[in-house]
Amino acid sequence: MKANSAGFTLTEVLLATALAMIMLFGTLYGSGESFVLIHEGDAKVNTHLQARRVLDRFMKDCRYSTDLIIEGNPGHAWMVNLQPAGEPLPARRVWTWDAKDSQLQIEEQGQREVALAGVNRFELRTGLIDGPMGPEISMVAAEWEIAITSTPSGKPDIALGSATWIRRHAPSF
Repeated sequence: MKANSAGFTLTEVLLATALAMIMLFGTLYGSGESFVLIHEGDAKVNTHLQARRVLDRFMKDCRYSTDLIIEGNPGHAWMVNLQPAGEPLPARRVWTWDAKDSQLQIEEQGQREVALAGVNRFELRTGLIDGPMGPEISMVAAEWEIAITSTPSGKPDIALGSATWIRRHAPSF
């Protein structure tokens, strides 16, 4: 056996190592980007679910209330004061939204909680009918724009810094 054909040359080893490093770099970048996309998708889905639950509760409160008062300025602030139906008669509920803090809040029996944060735009439309004591609200339609603020419950974040490291050190990729 000849000495020059028994193994790999230094050039071949360096070339193979460089190719392996490029493939590993691509794998880390791809997995890091995939993780970021999945996390962003989870945040969108969880925000949508939370907003849907709040909208359903708000609409149910409006639909089944015995006394409904809506006041406010479109695009700036709304207050929906209502008396839910039921026996015994439940406490009045007040839904409020202000464009300054972008929060939809609910107040009942003096206790206030944020029902939904990140409500950037909230529009209410009403339909009126002539009732025995004057105009009555017959229809309430809500339209809003929600910021992606929700994250999955628990601790979903995994310490996977490849995407951040790569963006910082190799922004052209």
